[in-house]
Amino acid sequence: MNFRVEEYDDAGARVKLVPIEMRGIIFEGSVANGDRVRASGRMRSGTLRVKKLHNLTTGADVSAKQFSRIGCAIFLAFVVCVVVVLIVTSRMR
Repeated sequence: MNFRVEEYDDAGARVKLVPIEMRGIIFEGSVANGDRVRASGRMRSGTLRVKKLHNLTTGADVSAKQFSRIGCAIFLAFVVCVVVVLIVTSRMR
């Protein structure tokens, strides 16, 4: 999900536009045009990458869910085992 947030100073003047990127498989919560948000993350190539943010307008938390590294590693190990078993059994015939 990509969008831009307008950052304002205390006097109400727009300071800059901040591009924001949320990476994930599933997104929970919502953000609409005109919503005020609070976000923090890492700046990469001029884009703020966040895993979650808080929608100040609605009070909702917005988050991006990703596959866990452990879950992916277990799944990959399972696939490798299945392939090995298939190769071994096919050679026995």
